[in-house]
Amino acid sequence: MRIRFAYSSEGRCPSDSPTASLAGTRFAARFRLSQGYGETSPKRFARRRAVPLAYSLRSFASLARCALFLLVAASVAASAAAQDDHGDYFGGVNVFNRVLNRGESTTFQPGWFAGASYRITHIISVTGEAAADYHDDNGTSQHRTTFSGGVRFQSGARAAKIRPFALILMGTGMDNLGTNGATNHYPVVTPGGGVDFSFAEHLAARVKLDFPLYATFGDVNKGARLALGLSIPVGTK
Repeated sequence: MRIRFAYSSEGRCPSDSPTASLAGTRFAARFRLSQGYGETSPKRFARRRAVPLAYSLRSFASLARCALFLLVAASVAASAAAQDDHGDYFGGVNVFNRVLNRGESTTFQPGWFAGASYRITHIISVTGEAAADYHDDNGTSQHRTTFSGGVRFQSGARAAKIRPFALILMGTGMDNLGTNGATNHYPVVTPGGGVDFSFAEHLAARVKLDFPLYATFGDVNKGARLALGLSIPVGTK
């Protein structure tokens, strides 16, 4: 860039004239615009908008990462808290079984039950159970034994301390209640329910009340049975 100096005959600098002042002002404006200065510079305006926008994008990305981390952590914690057992082994004592037949009742006591289950969904398990009840009739030991399978409806959440359940079982039964001592066989349907009280990670107390229906020789003997036992949950799903 070449710079020229000129003096007028009156000893004044050309910049002192109105024309020179206007030219200088225009030059200064062009210089400021070319260097990115000035409120009216498009580049300056773009830079001023780009800086807060970049900070906003960085802040949003940081918040998104934090939110994603918290979401993953919460999901893992919830998944761990909501783990279901894989199934359970159970057994106990039948406190009594009161069987009604043609208006007459017979109380069997004591007895036992044992079985296992396998969880299919969060609330549905397939289960199998064997049970027997005993009765002493004038020195003669009588018994009813059943082998049944079915479904149990119960939450599988390991963290729950109290877990009620309902069940329905179907199978076969046998007894020696005949006068000649022969063994009788017949179908059995057993609806019922109960509650598990968890007091350790792999141990729960079970209270069960069921109502076995023994279809013997065309007559349906109706039972009402109370049982106390233990449940041992195994595995996780």
